[in-house]
Amino acid sequence: MTHLIGREVELDRIAAFLARARRDGDVRLVRGEPGAGKSALLDAAADRARAVGMHVLRASGSELDAHVAYAGLNQLLLPLRNALTHLDPEAQQALSVALGFGSGPPPTPLRVCNAALSLVIAVAHERPALLLVDDVPQVDRASAAAFGFIARRVQGHPVGMVLSYRTGEDCPFDRMGLTEQLLAPLDDAASAQLVDATWPDLPSRVRRRVLGLARGNPLALVELPTVLNERTLPTDDQPVVAPLSDRLRSLFESRVADLPEATRRLLLSAAIEGDGDVKAHLVLTASRQSDGPRRASPEVVKATSGLTSQELHVAHLAASGLTNRQIGERLYLSHRTVGAHLYRVFPKLGVSSRAGLRDALSDPDLGRMTDSHRRH
Repeated sequence: MTHLIGREVELDRIAAFLARARRDGDVRLVRGEPGAGKSALLDAAADRARAVGMHVLRASGSELDAHVAYAGLNQLLLPLRNALTHLDPEAQQALSVALGFGSGPPPTPLRVCNAALSLVIAVAHERPALLLVDDVPQVDRASAAAFGFIARRVQGHPVGMVLSYRTGEDCPFDRMGLTEQLLAPLDDAASAQLVDATWPDLPSRVRRRVLGLARGNPLALVELPTVLNERTLPTDDQPVVAPLSDRLRSLFESRVADLPEATRRLLLSAAIEGDGDVKAHLVLTASRQSDGPRRASPEVVKATSGLTSQELHVAHLAASGLTNRQIGERLYLSHRTVGAHLYRVFPKLGVSSRAGLRDALSDPDLGRMTDSHRRH
């Protein structure tokens, strides 16, 4: 089977799954974050299936085909077009019309599903079959219904079926009680091994930066070095906000584009703030929309009075939007010292982000009190 660094356990599970599928049929879901390697795992499953003599049929969801009825089923069964003769005339006619191979009155969905199932089973009893469907939520609804129909009925037949989807997406199959295989981020050792295998000459500073930013995401581990190398600053420091390669950008842009406008604005606010704390920004937005003047809570006032003058100064500069490095340059501190101050300030004030810090320090009375504190 194809070797995937850091996915040895997952590959063993796929091998066991294929053995069960060849005997008595089996179905499973593969779930993971964007870039986790779902398609790569399906590639490995296909390679393994072919190696043991299985017939591999594959389809993938696409936004372009999402509104074309039976586009996904057409993609999956296209290699079996010449095998339609396995079906009785009625089933052959129904499936041929649904898949666009012939003309005639539109068949009912049940006829199409029964015909597709019959074709898959007939072919599988000649040679065990593996059906792979990548990115299921993007599949057209008619095909998704047919895939679900087949998935519930392969038991007892030499048919395996693997369907993949992204974590967080609504998948029509995740409520069917199917076995699910989660692709978690790679561990530190596997992440380093993947980077070293793909980019053996990567400078050590860039390598550390890539490992820190990617957080075990295989696609990010492979793609980030292309842009981090190209955009290295003159001081050899990498940018605070990492640039994305075209492939990474397109992957995440498609997810953001599907979000409601209000959610996109919230994400933009968190990104501009630089902390990525969406929950804190949601609370802050709600507080700004409430009626009446905002007042600092007694707890915040009491906590602020317990800060040192330098902690207060750092807190106000952070609330004004300066980065740790900018604050350090202004106060002649290292950015790590600034970070240490904020690490102590945040829990004292009961906040978890710069947005929350700005909100906590924005009350006029509190501002006058902290100004007095700083003068002393």
